[in-house]
Amino acid sequence: MSLTLKYFKSGRCCSVPQCKSKYTSQISLFLFPSDKRLQKKWAQALRIGKKITKYMYVCNSHFVKSDFTLSIPDIPVQRRRLKKGVIPSQNQLSPI
Repeated sequence: MSLTLKYFKSGRCCSVPQCKSKYTSQISLFLFPSDKRLQKKWAQALRIGKKITKYMYVCNSHFVKSDFTLSIPDIPVQRRRLKKGVIPSQNQLSPI
């Protein structure tokens, strides 16, 4: 039982099918947006065929550099933040 609890505490990973990225200092994870219309666009773009939950993440490799912004200019170390309304466009599964 303790292994299961430990997994849930530290087991954040990308929800995109076939992506194995987990949170590290080099990989950022982003929660799905709370806006239902934008959630649907993300799910379609990434071909996620299951219900979106509040615990689902998408890693930074599914976005392009221009999708990110720095919240405070001139500060060298900051968390990556997504610009409002962006849709992931990278590393998608090939069409069947």
